[in-house]
Amino acid sequence: MEYENIVPWLFYLQIIISCCNCLIRIDFNVVIALMCYYIWKWEQCKNTYTQLMNLNLVVLGLDILWYIISFLSWGSAGDKDIVIWSSLAGMRQMSLILSAINCLIRVGIITLLRIIIREEEAPIQIVTNQEKPELENFNSKQQPILFFGHSKKKKKKKKKKN
Repeated sequence: MEYENIVPWLFYLQIIISCCNCLIRIDFNVVIALMCYYIWKWEQCKNTYTQLMNLNLVVLGLDILWYIISFLSWGSAGDKDIVIWSSLAGMRQMSLILSAINCLIRVGIITLLRIIIREEEAPIQIVTNQEKPELENFNSKQQPILFFGHSKKKKKKKKKKN
């Protein structure tokens, strides 16, 4: 499965959820998800994947910290004498639920990025008839079967001559 096609859609989903969260709170995830999507589309290489994974790990830590702090005040009924606080209880609950969903999506993104990084690090393997008995009917005119860790071609940078 091409995990590289799933990750941008998860960034889109994070952007949409974060925009909904902006109705009740300032959500930094909008900016982070837009930045990650931009970086993803601009340059795809192992170093970029590692940077995106590290950035998402830091932001996940901040999300969890915000969730713990906000749940203590937003999760409670609060002071029922304050009309505005009571009237926004549903929106606060929605924001807490969407924030939890956003954290789960971020965990999925981190997991997929880790899988992609591992695939890029995987060495090329040549499978022979001796290793795989199901290839007994292998014809010498056929091309050897190669298994690559990553199917995308890497971009080569041209060096400038002085």
